[in-house]
Amino acid sequence: MISFPTIRAVLWDMDGTLIDTERLHYQILADLCRREGMQWSWEENKAIMGATMNQKWEYLIARHAFRQSKEQWLNTFNREYIKGLKTEFGLTPQIDAVCRMRAIGLPLGCVSNGENEVVKANLEIIGLAHCFSVVVAGGGNQRGKPFPDPYILACKHLGFHPQKCLAVEDSPLGAQAAVDAGLITVVWPDADSLPWTGPKVHHVVQRDRFPWEILQRLHGHWFSGCRRA
Repeated sequence: MISFPTIRAVLWDMDGTLIDTERLHYQILADLCRREGMQWSWEENKAIMGATMNQKWEYLIARHAFRQSKEQWLNTFNREYIKGLKTEFGLTPQIDAVCRMRAIGLPLGCVSNGENEVVKANLEIIGLAHCFSVVVAGGGNQRGKPFPDPYILACKHLGFHPQKCLAVEDSPLGAQAAVDAGLITVVWPDADSLPWTGPKVHHVVQRDRFPWEILQRLHGHWFSGCRRA
C-alpha cells in the first residue's frame, strides 16, 4: 500500500467524471456543423472531449470553415447544451462518493474546462450544486487542462497545498493536469477506457468503487453513506 499524506480536500472533474454528456456534446456540435453545410464525426468529437471551449473553437476553425463568429457559436452551443441536460446523465457511483465526502465535512472543489454557466448547470441537474465550496471553470483566455493552472488555482482558493489534495479525473488530459499540479490523482474512467493508458496516476478505479482506503486516515472516519440532497 502506498503511504499517502492526510488528504485535506478533494477536487472533482466534471464531464465524464460526474456527468456523462459526451453524446449530447456530439449531437450539438453535429447540428451546428450541419447548419453550416459541414459534417462532424464521432471521432472528431472524441478528439476534443475535455478541452476548453477556446481549444474546441480553434479545432473547428482549423478543420471546418465556420461562418459564425466565436461568440455566436459559443452562445448557441451553451444554450442548446443547457437545454438538453437531463438528470439521468449523472454518474451515480461518483455522485454518491461526493455525497459521502460532503457528509464528513471534507472540503470539495470542482475543476472543469467547461464554461462557468455550463458547469453550474451540470451541478444543478445532478443535485450537487450545494456540495462544492470552490468551482474553477474554463472561459476567457486562461490556460485550461492539460495545463496544471486550474488545479493550482482551486487549491489556492481552498487554502491547501496541492500535495494535500486529491483529484478525481476520467481522461488523460485531466489526469495530466492534476499530476503536474502535484495532486494525488485518482482516475475513474468509463469501462471503454480500461485498461488505462494515460499518464501514471496513484490509483485507477476498476469497478465503480472509490478507493476509500486513501482517505481512511482523515479524522479516523470510516465514511458512512449519505443520501443525495
